Formats: sequence, structure tokens, C-alpha cells
Amino acid sequence: ANPPQGKGLTEAGVSIGTPDYMSPEQLSGAELDARSDLYAAGVVLFECVTGRVPYLADTPWALVAKHIEEDPPNPHALNADVPDALAAVILKAMAKDPAARFASASEMHDALASVG
Repeated sequence: ANPPQGKGLTEAGVSIGTPDYMSPEQLSGAELDARSDLYAAGVVLFECVTGRVPYLADTPWALVAKHIEEDPPNPHALNADVPDALAAVILKAMAKDPAARFASASEMHDALASVG
């Protein structure tokens, strides 16, 4: 089989991904680790419980700025049915500083399991 070619393949010095789900450090070109994936998981959870992504913007650059500079809205404020404990897990996963996020997917799993 031939490898896929065209858009979507990585290229040196080029950031690829869907900006809606990219971590602040990824969008700013900083070094990445697994906590960037946990940020993306937090965005997915946010979207699952609210029906929308956390940041809305008219341009890709405005979206990037929001991910880097603005705290995400509390999911509970957009959907009152979201338990505070679940909102706290989502917001921790989406912390701007990777050091403030869950240290591992296992830790995030345990936090989600405790929500009930």
C-alpha cells in the first residue's frame, strides 16, 4: 500500500491540526508532551456536554489568540445539567499551563471516574 499524500501530512516547521482542539503550547510552537493531548480531550469533553467548542472566533488567528489568552468558559454556565465536578475535570484538562493539567491520562481517567 502507498502512504497517503497531500494535505494533512506533517511537514517540518508546519503546525497541523484542528485549531479548535489544539493546546496553547501547540498553537504557540512550544514543546509538547502528553498533556497537550489531555487539553484536546478536555475540549472534546467540553463540546460533548455543551454542544459547542469552548472558543468561538471569526478568524483562525482570533481562535488561536483565545486558546492562548482566554480561560475557557465554565461548561456548567452553558449547560446547567453539567455537574460541577465534571466541569472541574474539564477545566483542569484545559488549563493554560500544562503543569496545572492532569499529569497523565490515568489521572484524568480517575478524576472522571470519581464524578460518577
